[in-house]
Amino acid sequence: MKILFENLKVKPFFKDGKVISLIYQNKENNKTKISIFDSYLILPSSLRTLALKYKVNNLKGYFPHNFVNENNLNYEGITLDINFFNDISIQEYEGVISNYWNLRGELIHYFTLDLKSLHEVLNIFIKDIFNVENIDITKLSTNSAISLKFFRTNYLGETKLHFI
Repeated sequence: MKILFENLKVKPFFKDGKVISLIYQNKENNKTKISIFDSYLILPSSLRTLALKYKVNNLKGYFPHNFVNENNLNYEGITLDINFFNDISIQEYEGVISNYWNLRGELIHYFTLDLKSLHEVLNIFIKDIFNVENIDITKLSTNSAISLKFFRTNYLGETKLHFI
């Protein structure tokens, strides 16, 4: 197996045993950096609930998580039974039924919708916070960090806050 990112170093950041963020940085050029944050730490709700609440264009799809294992990744055939899906109604299930169903294709489609939906939700949330509070939260990874930034920006003024 070829390693695609051999020139990257990864810095994980943990709090209370949970990954807060991952920073990918080019080993040769420190200017190239990708930061990945766990959106659940800012918006602690299911992506489907958030997508409906924020009325985004790309709603999270449905996927048979209870079916997938290393032995059936090439499954092609009729749509799997409803029991393989989590949190899906009969009506929603009827919308995904097909005579030809391809696990790999559905997985790619599911992840694509997932990412598009999350991207839309985050864009709306980030713009709302900026428009209401005039705070850029794109580099903040938790609700606590957002609250502290809000406090410092709106209430602290020139006073120095000393950390113990």
